[in-house]
Amino acid sequence: MGRRQSADGGRPSSPTPVGDEPEQTDGSLAEFLRCVRKGEPSTTAADSNVQSLAMVEAAVRSATEQRRVTLAEVLASKSDMVGSGQLTGI
Repeated sequence: MGRRQSADGGRPSSPTPVGDEPEQTDGSLAEFLRCVRKGEPSTTAADSNVQSLAMVEAAVRSATEQRRVTLAEVLASKSDMVGSGQLTGI
């Protein structure tokens, strides 16, 4: 269980339940099934999801390498890897 911070910024006040399952998995799967069954596009654009993942990767690289990492750098490296066959699934 996680703990909430008290209103005054002091000690945690009370336990906050934290589940074992990833958040929003049910909603994501339901959205996927709706799109497949009805042949409709997803309500979230793939490019938006790619940008979100690039932000996470840039943050991790930046922390690991102790330098600024731009989204353009992350996206370019992935594009190069896809073109060379080193990376699939993007």
